[in-house]
Amino acid sequence: MPQVGACTMSPADGSSQLQQAISERQGLLTTLAGLQVSAIPSGESMRTDLTSVLQLSIAADRDFIQWMQDPQSTQKLPGEHGGGCRLRRRAAEFQASPAGQS
Repeated sequence: MPQVGACTMSPADGSSQLQQAISERQGLLTTLAGLQVSAIPSGESMRTDLTSVLQLSIAADRDFIQWMQDPQSTQKLPGEHGGGCRLRRRAAEFQASPAGQS
């Protein structure tokens, strides 16, 4: 949600978009569980890895939603002008972290 980090989208709108992404990923998990992968070399391992990645992505999005709903995230920092906010700094910190680079 770069728009939330740039303070051009409300946390409520960002949360809504992330919830939609979570729903889509949950649908992918359901589809993935029903796929036949026996004809694919290492197919089961690939399915397991993809399932793990999707589950981690869902967990990260839920954490990000929770973070966006924190009232402190949307307050301006001292000395900031023109729409600066804590959310922008925290988004930059997240993107620089190992979790944000995956």
